[in-house]
Amino acid sequence: MVQDALDFYNPDKPDRNWERMQSRIEYLESERSNALEEVDQVFNYIEEINEELSELKLSIN
Repeated sequence: MVQDALDFYNPDKPDRNWERMQSRIEYLESERSNALEEVDQVFNYIEEINEELSELKLSIN
């Protein structure tokens, strides 16, 4: 069984499936990066709101 798999393995021959997936992989990596940036922006915004709320609550007391 292992020998059958090794018979098909040819490191000198490019893998067409891998080549086809490259554009999709690049797209998904870009989307992930963009989404992570958006998450960071939201966390920063929440932190700003929390700081302002704390300041307002302290000024009331």
